[in-house]
Amino acid sequence: MTAAATWRSPLDTGELRTVLDCLKRRWQPVDLASVFDALDLVLGERPPDVGQVAAITEHLRASLTDLAEVVVTDGGASTDPTLHTLIQCGRSLAAEPTSNGRGPSLGLVRRLAWNVSDLLDHLIEQRYLLDID
Repeated sequence: MTAAATWRSPLDTGELRTVLDCLKRRWQPVDLASVFDALDLVLGERPPDVGQVAAITEHLRASLTDLAEVVVTDGGASTDPTLHTLIQCGRSLAAEPTSNGRGPSLGLVRRLAWNVSDLLDHLIEQRYLLDID
């Protein structure tokens, strides 16, 4: 019996589908510099301008998706409960509709930013990503 005949995928069907969808979209590496810039804008000393909030929210939503794909591709979400929790929380936040009011939309973008920040910290700590300092 060959090694190929005994090999089993470490990913379940749903995770494999996510990987394939990612490849179909011609996935690009996560631009960590732009993610950190967005985090600085949202979590910095001054809140972002009203005109920036919608674009930053969409950027953070896309970043969450990209970072989750890194984890799912590697199988980490199934073995690391912290990653699983951060990804599930991020997906819930990303699915929330953007409000028209400044307060609610700023609240959503800040929650997204904190989730992305925590996810990045954990991914760097677990060596899924390299720190770009």
